[in-house]
Amino acid sequence: MWTSSDLEWLKENYPGIKEKSDKKLEGSLSFRMLSLDNQFIVNPTLDQIQKTTASDYLYLCDTYRVRIEWENEESYYPISYEVGGKLEATAKRLNKRPIDMHQYSDSGALCLVAPMDLDSTFLKGFQLNIYVENFLIPYLFAQSYYAKKQVWLWGDLKHGVWGLLEWLGRKRSYTNSDVLLTYISLMRYTKEIELKKILGIRCRNHKPCPCGSGEKTQKCHPDIQPAISRLRSGINSGLMNFSRT
Repeated sequence: MWTSSDLEWLKENYPGIKEKSDKKLEGSLSFRMLSLDNQFIVNPTLDQIQKTTASDYLYLCDTYRVRIEWENEESYYPISYEVGGKLEATAKRLNKRPIDMHQYSDSGALCLVAPMDLDSTFLKGFQLNIYVENFLIPYLFAQSYYAKKQVWLWGDLKHGVWGLLEWLGRKRSYTNSDVLLTYISLMRYTKEIELKKILGIRCRNHKPCPCGSGEKTQKCHPDIQPAISRLRSGINSGLMNFSRT
């Protein structure tokens, strides 16, 4: 849950968002964000904006109406929603589904990043400023850019289980924590029998992708096999126990 310090920070930096209850924040989130030399700066100074000459310079200002809500007290972080209709309007204009806009189809919740990124960040404690400025605002910044250019700034993981596997498989170096958090996320979103089947897959780049797209694995999900191998190694080493009680 957020603390009094979280709420003081919010009032000082984003006064358009108000506390509706001890579990819910809602209101207008106005932000400025600068992309410069592969770095992203939230609410940059005027000096930073005026002095930049980089070719990849990108500066956007925007406002979204959002709701941030704790729906599960056991979670490490809250869930966010865009409640002003901007994402829905963009999706309608571009003939996209909510899931194509990185929103969960069943609830409309925002898929800010892979859940493993949020889990690892807030495992030792939640901080509202980090959640808002490291995850929520960059997500909305990317949405504003996508509405103009139809390109996702951060790249694009596939939806569902395959995206979770891509996250782990794309890491050039990974830790036991990365493997464990991926396993936990897979357990959340899949049935045990399905997960056993997935972990038994042996992909071949020239063979059809196991996701069922019909494309070859190397063109569809080339990162699946490394992820599966890392998960199997974690199970074999005793890092996680492959069973549900």
